[in-house]
Amino acid sequence: MSLDIVRFLELPLRLRRQVYWHLDGQFSRLKPPSNYELFSNDFDQFKSDELMDSKTQELWTKAQKYVINFGYIDGFQRVWSLYASILRYDPILMDFLRVNSDLQDESGGLEWIDVDGELCVALFSRGGVLQAWYTVEEYRMWIQDDIDTCMTINVERLAQSGVPEVLTKLSTSGFIETVTRVVFGDDEDLEQNADVSREAEGSAVANVISKLDDFKSLQDLEIIGDPLFERVLNFHGSRDYPGQVVGYVVKRRVKRIRVREMVELGHTRNFADLSRWEKLVQLEIDTVDTVDLNYLILPSACRFFILRHIHRLIWWFQDGVSFLGEESWEEGTGTVKNVRIKRMRNADAATVKYRALIWDTFSGLNYLKLVNVNQIVGQIRVPHALYDNGRIQIINSTHLTTPLTVEII
Repeated sequence: MSLDIVRFLELPLRLRRQVYWHLDGQFSRLKPPSNYELFSNDFDQFKSDELMDSKTQELWTKAQKYVINFGYIDGFQRVWSLYASILRYDPILMDFLRVNSDLQDESGGLEWIDVDGELCVALFSRGGVLQAWYTVEEYRMWIQDDIDTCMTINVERLAQSGVPEVLTKLSTSGFIETVTRVVFGDDEDLEQNADVSREAEGSAVANVISKLDDFKSLQDLEIIGDPLFERVLNFHGSRDYPGQVVGYVVKRRVKRIRVREMVELGHTRNFADLSRWEKLVQLEIDTVDTVDLNYLILPSACRFFILRHIHRLIWWFQDGVSFLGEESWEEGTGTVKNVRIKRMRNADAATVKYRALIWDTFSGLNYLKLVNVNQIVGQIRVPHALYDNGRIQIINSTHLTTPLTVEII
């Protein structure tokens, strides 16, 4: 049974939003294989009997720099070109773009890219596959008059097409005001020769950093990899990359930061110091091998702290509380698998200082989420006010290598 597109588009907006939320920004079967599928050679080869005509070949020629990394998948070029020739005219995808602003945190949002010398609005999948793109004129004609005010600049993708040209076009057209999110991915110069890249004015990262002050609407930063964390976010960056660091004014604009795909965050030899990001409200750390909270300095304004896919998490060392005897605790109730709850008994004068110590550790945080954390080193102790109000969440605790005890103070 085929989908009745007209009937679908007549559904209430809230229902269509639910459908788009479950699609997760994926409008084709083209997606890179997982590590398991790649090494087991168990993934679709995307074979197609259709030959590429001149139109689909032209699309590939124009946009191949954004999808060339998927060339290892047999048949990808042909199938991607066929999808690209259809998806940009698909009424469901166009409807998704019209309601996209309410879904951007979930589906990745729209990005500015350069295709064949023209500034374009683009939609990428979660896996980084370019699905559709429109020139400004096409977007206004087919989607809506106003360009979305929550656009993204992805430095890694633009490095293939010339960052200075894209930034110049954004400035001259006035669309630089639409950029609210910047993603700093792997910089090729950094990978090949870190010493040379520090001085290279043509570096994609350096070019974007130099223009960040022009992004008046900037609110979100995403940083991928250890070198870029040190260069863009960490306080030490001003020492190691003089003249190529994020300025004070820009730091006061950013409210959300996401850091992912790192080996280590926080160490005795290298503090992760984010204290200069004074207006930061939410910090998300994703896919990091080791995180040591004792060597991570958060700004006082930070309220939301999310850790996802962490192999080893070293908890705050809360000196003094560990000396409380068993008589100070009672069993609590909890519903999270592998997690035992212990509650401090009614506080007396001797234990009030421990409760104050815990609050001092959390500083201004009022929401903490742990998702898919494999190992936690140290004793988790949290304020009762946060735990009892559901502002401390442990999700997918089955990944824990050993059962966990949470002490509620």
